Amino acid sequence: MHISKIEIKNYRNFKDVSFSTNSKMVIIGENKSGKTNLIQAIRLVLDDSLPDSKRYLEKNDFNFDINNPIENGEEITISIEFSDFSDDKELLSIFCDYLIAKDIAKITYKYTPKSEIVEKKKKIGEKLSINDYMYYFYGGNNTLNVIYKNEFLSILRMRTLDAIRDVENDMELWSKSPLKSLLTNDKIINQEQLNEQLEKIQNEISDTTNSFKHSDIIKLLQENIDKYLKDVAGVSTIKTNINLEGNTDANNILKIIKIFSGNNEHSIHSLSQESLGLNNLLYYSLFMLAEKPFKSIVAIEEPEAHLHPHLQRMVFKNSMENHPLILTTHSQNLVNTISDIRDIVILNNYANTTKISSLANLNMTDIELKNIQRYLDVNRSEILFAKGVILVEGIAEEYLMPQFAKKLFGQDLDQMGISVCSVNGTHFEDFVKLLNYIHIPFVVVTDGDNNASTKDFNGQSFLYSDGIVRGLYLINETNSDFIENIITKYISFIPDLKVSNGSITANKDLRRKGIKLLQKYKLDLFNRILKNNGIFLNETTLEIELLKNGYIQHFKNIFSRYFSENKCNLIKEELDNQIAPDKLIGYIEEIGKGRFAQELSISMLDTDTIPNYIKEALSKIRDKVI
Repeated sequence: MHISKIEIKNYRNFKDVSFSTNSKMVIIGENKSGKTNLIQAIRLVLDDSLPDSKRYLEKNDFNFDINNPIENGEEITISIEFSDFSDDKELLSIFCDYLIAKDIAKITYKYTPKSEIVEKKKKIGEKLSINDYMYYFYGGNNTLNVIYKNEFLSILRMRTLDAIRDVENDMELWSKSPLKSLLTNDKIINQEQLNEQLEKIQNEISDTTNSFKHSDIIKLLQENIDKYLKDVAGVSTIKTNINLEGNTDANNILKIIKIFSGNNEHSIHSLSQESLGLNNLLYYSLFMLAEKPFKSIVAIEEPEAHLHPHLQRMVFKNSMENHPLILTTHSQNLVNTISDIRDIVILNNYANTTKISSLANLNMTDIELKNIQRYLDVNRSEILFAKGVILVEGIAEEYLMPQFAKKLFGQDLDQMGISVCSVNGTHFEDFVKLLNYIHIPFVVVTDGDNNASTKDFNGQSFLYSDGIVRGLYLINETNSDFIENIITKYISFIPDLKVSNGSITANKDLRRKGIKLLQKYKLDLFNRILKNNGIFLNETTLEIELLKNGYIQHFKNIFSRYFSENKCNLIKEELDNQIAPDKLIGYIEEIGKGRFAQELSISMLDTDTIPNYIKEALSKIRDKVI
């Protein structure tokens, strides 16, 4: 069984959201995007430990964009659908009355003004107040199918590990300690055997207490105290009684059980002396162990707290293997560990409301999903947390873009929430499809590769831009008719194109050939279309563009640090005489593109030396996120 869909209306920063989920939910988003609010919304439906008073909401629980929600009788509804429970007879017995389709059940929490009070106050012209509201649950799609929370929460329950947790104090307090759940539940520990053991301990403590009380040394101390009191006060009415403090009742013995840590019996110490990371790990382990026997939906906020990367991954993997899970995180390290990208739910802020994108419905082929899964390493997974993304070809652009932005705007990309993502090549398609789906603004910065050549249908060679073809096909990823429409509209401009086997729009190879040939006539148009769609090209490669913009001396200085004097003189001469692009790239690759870009970023020139296509790309993405 797992949650398969969530719908929320008018609750806090969620105006009207509906999203499907995978078997697990890994919720990510920037600060104040509503991750905790989403957990709280689910708790209103499923958490039996939530006090009833918490289900009676306040004015500030209504969506922030709604004016006078109470007076206008606005309602809050939170619906949760469940799937894959048909093989569980206990759950099936509950959900059978809440079905909306085969093996899909739905439970809704509704917070609404009482209908009889609405009518009464409407007649007398009086405004509604928060005291006129009530909540109830209903099953399926029928609002009249009212259900009581005990009907389903007695079997199905939710437990939450909050982001703000005082592990040390919670472990000390019996009422909050996860030890209580472990020690007092018969599904985990046999209560009859536990009570027998506690009774035995109780008797032993009682015997020890009496033995201590009647020992000669305690009697002598008691006599001395009483004698001194008589000497001071002159009376002997006050009698002292020295004993061990504490109630030896079995329940009280249970409450004073504590966990200590240590590598062996000679190094045992209290948790207050332990690290925050290990205390969090212990608390998490006890929490998960306590839920193991139950049909619990477990929600964990920021499991990465105070843990180093290896432990983060181990805790995350353990969590994903147990229970229907809801997890919030800011950790790229954890996102990189996800075995199924469709588990990810992304929250994005838009003014006072939040947009939710669940990758459960990501429209990609299995191959595309696997590619994205492989690409999203610890660095690239940052794009899921970003306000905006700059997609680039390689490591050189990845190093230089932040420096260009700082020179251009006097501001770090981090300050704007913009990430640079290298795709290590020109395969931008899967990233473009993903970013469009999750509503994260982006630009693509790629090489024009204008030195590519081909032959037209008359056998004549001509130059064209591979980058333009690449860019137009990227637009086609989100507008599947784009290429066909372009060719259909401008086919009369392609006198060289001869079609002998059917329509050009039905032939993939002919379509690509047509786009190449159209560049002879519509190059300026294509460049405008690409820029309008956030795709920015140079003419050849980044390195050649930098040479054109005044970096020649910097190139010479870097080469002189890595090559012999003779070779360096040769390279310098070639640089002064318009070096061939492939030859320049060869020299740079001998040093390493990443190392070369790092060296270059240290000696960044003023904004006039930033290539125009990069300036335009940076300005475009900045305007999209501010």
